[in-house]
Amino acid sequence: MTIQTHDFPNAADTDSVLDVHPVAGRIGAEIRGVRLGGDVDNATVEAIRAALYRHKVIFFRNQTHLDDAGQEAFAERLGDPLAHPTVPVAAGSRFLLELDSKEGEAASAWHTDITFLPAYPAASILRAITIPPAGGDTLWANAVTAYETLPEPLKALVETLRAVHTNAFDYAQQRPEATSEQRKEMLALAIADKPLFRLDERELRRDTPSWTSQTLQEWRAEQGPDQPLAFIIGQDSLLNFPTWHQYETILENSHLLVCRRPGYPLTMREEQYQQWLEDHLTDNVEDLHNQPAGKIYLAETPWFDISATLIRERLQQGLACDDLLPTPVLAYIRAHGLYQKSADE
Repeated sequence: MTIQTHDFPNAADTDSVLDVHPVAGRIGAEIRGVRLGGDVDNATVEAIRAALYRHKVIFFRNQTHLDDAGQEAFAERLGDPLAHPTVPVAAGSRFLLELDSKEGEAASAWHTDITFLPAYPAASILRAITIPPAGGDTLWANAVTAYETLPEPLKALVETLRAVHTNAFDYAQQRPEATSEQRKEMLALAIADKPLFRLDERELRRDTPSWTSQTLQEWRAEQGPDQPLAFIIGQDSLLNFPTWHQYETILENSHLLVCRRPGYPLTMREEQYQQWLEDHLTDNVEDLHNQPAGKIYLAETPWFDISATLIRERLQQGLACDDLLPTPVLAYIRAHGLYQKSADE
């Protein structure tokens, strides 16, 4: 008789105060019965941290109450959150990086997040907002058990190798992002012949985290209580609007003028937010002129399948963008080598 024994490195810790359920043999566990946020008590935080170290990746289901601010508040219970060093944060947030695969942008290689930093983060927190009906899976691997189960000759070879954690091969070199000052200069070029637009630099001048709600409060104070104000966003941003910091206050200070985009639904993900949308929705454009704030208007603008991601990808691939950008802006991008492959590729 042959008896096979199997090591189970991902077993739950029987002493944990949490309800932990491993989801695979080597990595991953679901934690049940915890409501994430900035008010998680210290004992639970320590237990979550221990579970993360043990299982490498942990999952919390049904956290639909979390918005951007709530996710950031929970992150602060675990340590000091860090914004991505080379990619702008999501609108209205301090640290969040939006991952939207609708435009084909996705991580297609095994990686650990931003280990090229001298003090790289201990973990990343992902919050699923829109889940596709099929596909879209995020895969995880346990590098510890992968190393431990290597054949001895390979393990000996690995011990002699030296790894360099660098961002030189990534988008920082291949597709340089524009600085805040460069984005300001490009915007100034884009509106130079459009007298209806004026460049406001207040968010660039702040030395603290900047929120849309804060900016609109300042605009309202400057314009007075009766001046109609409208904040223009895309339809994709409307669907995620309830996750913005203090989103309820935005309609107290302005209207929302929503530009339609192909491929996005007209309904919110949750019933309470759909009711919020319907409570403020208007199909009368005159409401935007007759009231100072509080209305959401879905503008029947021309449907262009265009996004910043699409433009960056076309530039990085060396494709023409003459139909997507004003000529002075495109000339500026080329002159400064932005969003393009490095010369030595």
